[in-house]
Amino acid sequence: MQNDSVHLPGTETSTVEAWWRRHFENRGQWTSDDARVSAWSPEGLTARLAAFERLLPGLIAGPSAAVLDLGCGAGTYAGLLARRGHAVTAIDYALPMVRRARAAHRRARFAVADGQRIPFRPASFDLVLCIGVLQCCQWPRALIAEAAALVRPAGALLIESLNPVHVAVPGIRLLELARVRASSPLVRHRTRAVEQWLDSSGIEVQGRVPIYVVPPRGMWPARLLVRACLRLPGLSRFGASAIWWHGRKRPAA
Repeated sequence: MQNDSVHLPGTETSTVEAWWRRHFENRGQWTSDDARVSAWSPEGLTARLAAFERLLPGLIAGPSAAVLDLGCGAGTYAGLLARRGHAVTAIDYALPMVRRARAAHRRARFAVADGQRIPFRPASFDLVLCIGVLQCCQWPRALIAEAAALVRPAGALLIESLNPVHVAVPGIRLLELARVRASSPLVRHRTRAVEQWLDSSGIEVQGRVPIYVVPPRGMWPARLLVRACLRLPGLSRFGASAIWWHGRKRPAA
């Protein structure tokens, strides 16, 4: 699904975003750990955190950086950064998620806020994270512009988008059409569109990191497929479930 529209101030919440808000409010009330909050296996969350830690030295130059986790969910990344001594502010529009994250990760500051109406001044942060949010957003271009505006010159932005050519997408759609799998309004964006949105928001893209679903240990066929995608460069484009984009804010002209 591709959407190039821009959110206009005063526009009502879209059907897509209303669905996801209810979903995360419900999930925040009954999930028992950080992995389940985002519907990841424990192995999958471990792999994502490892990828995040590999990127960190290139995202934050020194200690005590001001960081915003936009759409923090369970607060996993916010908690990791706060434990390392950074000044972390994390926001999410689902109150149960914020309550849960605040209780689990006490060193970070958490607040309820909407990504389309972020209550901070421009250029307030050295690093802005936006992980697991774009796929739940009806106005991705506007969200990227909001996130980029909060980054200081030469600061960094890390944002996730779902891979539109992931090998599992056709199968998922068939299962949803057959009502074997519950459908959800996940939004996937072309890589060229995401790159253009970042560029027009003043972010110079420095890299793209493929993110793979790591199935639980018992699902060995799926684990073999992921390993093949990691080892064979030609399969990596289709094997990654998502892409992490990271870049720097260009200095003002």
